[in-house]
Amino acid sequence: MNGPVKRLACTFALAALAAPGFSALAQTTMYISDEYRVPLRSGPSGEHRILHWGLPTGTVVEALEVDEDAGFTHVRLPSGNEGWLPNQYLVGEPIARMQLADAEARITELEGLLAGNDAAAALANAREIERSHAELERAHAELEQELERVRSTSEQGLGLYENNRDLVQLNTNLRAEVDDLLAQRDSLEQNVERQWMLIGGCLVLVGLLLGVAIKSRPRRNSWA
Repeated sequence: MNGPVKRLACTFALAALAAPGFSALAQTTMYISDEYRVPLRSGPSGEHRILHWGLPTGTVVEALEVDEDAGFTHVRLPSGNEGWLPNQYLVGEPIARMQLADAEARITELEGLLAGNDAAAALANAREIERSHAELERAHAELEQELERVRSTSEQGLGLYENNRDLVQLNTNLRAEVDDLLAQRDSLEQNVERQWMLIGGCLVLVGLLLGVAIKSRPRRNSWA
């Protein structure tokens, strides 16, 4: 391209940008509004050639510039093709159908997270139950040991009680035997006393008899 033509092209470009009704935009994402099909045209009017016979509802386009007077916006499609669309069919946010789909996807995601949280909570509860079960098992083992100790102590106490009872019975029997022996001793002592008294009486009687016998013998004359 030679110099004059290049300068002319630049002049037309500047004039187009400076013309009333045209506004340059930073690359902005736009959406086809809730209409079934929107034709994409080669220029900012209904007389320009149709480049695409109908963009579906919800198509994402990139707004390049807006012609407020003509009511058209210069857009770029996801495929890279460019054209003009009526402003009335463009909105700055996703259509209700897309928002609903996004909301449903978000709900599904949240449900998954909640399910994950429920699973985590269930796992935490299971671990807590396992820990409680282990503590109960340990407490049960301790109670079993305590019961065994009490049972052993009780058996020892019962054995001591029985031994003590036997000793008491033995002591009672020994006391009875001692009392019997004491009674026998007293009886023997009384018998001995009676025997000594009898022996003494017999000795006295013998002495008396001897005395009488001696006195009754005639005396002999020593001179005879």
